[in-house]
Amino acid sequence: MKSILIKDVEVYEHQVAGHGGILFHPDHTKILKPAIPKEMTLYENVFLTQESHILSPYIPSFYGVECIDHNCFPSSEEKEIELKYQCKEKPIPNRYIVLENLFYGFSKPSILDIKMGTSLYGETADEQKKLRAIQKAKSSTSEKLGFRICGLKVFQNNCGEYLTRDKSFGRALNESNVYDAFRLFFFDGKQFKYEIISNFLSSLEDLLQVISTLTNYQFIASSLLLFYESIPGTNLDTTPRFGVRLIDFGKTNIIQSPQDNQMAVADVGFILGLKNIIQSLKKIQNEFLFPKKKNEGVEL
Repeated sequence: MKSILIKDVEVYEHQVAGHGGILFHPDHTKILKPAIPKEMTLYENVFLTQESHILSPYIPSFYGVECIDHNCFPSSEEKEIELKYQCKEKPIPNRYIVLENLFYGFSKPSILDIKMGTSLYGETADEQKKLRAIQKAKSSTSEKLGFRICGLKVFQNNCGEYLTRDKSFGRALNESNVYDAFRLFFFDGKQFKYEIISNFLSSLEDLLQVISTLTNYQFIASSLLLFYESIPGTNLDTTPRFGVRLIDFGKTNIIQSPQDNQMAVADVGFILGLKNIIQSLKKIQNEFLFPKKKNEGVEL
């Protein structure tokens, strides 16, 4: 197993939700994430099999596991990095999964992090954790819509700064106004990015077909990332840079037994969330195709 010196890594700057603790790999084309057993299992299941897995285009590429050598820095500086990862699913000490840096090469990525599904607790959760997770789903959009906005950062071309919203923003949204959070994501301070919505819709509809066939996966409390490049390219570069990826698999269940798999069904809560996200984006797209009045901006 490879070892990386702690002095050669930096804290990852593009995380808009989650537990922190993610680091840039020294070459910055990859990131280092504390290794949680279930998450490691998923990536190994997808990328270390002989045949191409249908899920592989929709999750970050996986490059194995590495450890970090903490001996070159005093313990106080070591803790400054490690203690930022506050997660109930305990990572393996000093082990990091090496993943694709989804935003490598982006100038100013705008990012939306969406917690997917109606069930937010894993199979090892005790009764108290289950009750808290159920209440969290009931008090947000998770239970009825199958998703919850966890955070976003949108580069504002009018002022050159990021507009950000955290998990408290997402938890305060309800069925009647969660749609406006998507409109906020596509507004860059000057104009709405209507032209890239069709790209997102195409990818999300493809992902919906894939998830519908995966009866041996339950993506509990996983996140869906939507992202795009906010700085316009040159006249020769007209292809929009965007992406749709699933991340955070610390609670994901993979049914390994063929006998159990006969009784399994696709993740209905995740599918519900995807369908409602697609519906929201189509509604925004229709605003552009069939405008009723001029949109001047978004305030949330």
